[in-house]
Amino acid sequence: MFADEGFLAQLTDNPEDDVTRLVYADWLEERDDLRGSYLRLEVALGDLHHHDPQQEEGITAELQRLRPGIDPLWLERAGKRFDFLLLWYPPERKIWTIQELRYLFDFGLYEAKCLTEVFPSILAVARLHAEITPWRQRLLVMGAPFDTAVMPTSFTHPTYTLGVGGFLPSHRTRVAEIIVRLGLASSEKADHLCEKAPFRVGGGLSLASARTLLRSEPIVSLSSPFVLHRLDTTLDRRSALG
Repeated sequence: MFADEGFLAQLTDNPEDDVTRLVYADWLEERDDLRGSYLRLEVALGDLHHHDPQQEEGITAELQRLRPGIDPLWLERAGKRFDFLLLWYPPERKIWTIQELRYLFDFGLYEAKCLTEVFPSILAVARLHAEITPWRQRLLVMGAPFDTAVMPTSFTHPTYTLGVGGFLPSHRTRVAEIIVRLGLASSEKADHLCEKAPFRVGGGLSLASARTLLRSEPIVSLSSPFVLHRLDTTLDRRSALG
């Protein structure tokens, strides 16, 4: 067994455990292992409490510099997980934005449309920073006017909610029924919400609870406008709908 297997096992089982991640970083740095600096930078990125593009850019650049010397299999076990969020885009670029989301993330047309209608909208959940970086670079190369952010994934805390994007008028009754059936709102409130889509519903949920709802039979049975969002951020929430 490798000397650091205890650290790796703990981080695999508890990917939010930054205390272990920082102790492991100390252990690696004592052995002049650059992976310690990498882990420390990931924790620093996760500790940014506000959307600060300048700080984020500096940390990201250093992570990219260190990454080529790191085994991807090790990173899969030790690396911190992040959510990739869409915060805003110019309203006149909605169609272009939907096309980019479909290209980058293989979303269906309806799903991509819904993701552009309620913010902050989560494009990817619980991913390694190494996975997110190419997506952001693609958007920069394409001159995409996106305002995006990288936030640490919260696996257990109630920080997620469901958003409902625009839907066909013929689906209104069905969407309201699903909201009530899943216990997210009363019948009267669901009817009221469906009059003014897009909207959020569901309150603060753990990531596991939110994913369970998204995979539930009632939602899956509809070509669904339900998508995952975050409520715990202090990010700019300008509406792309004007």
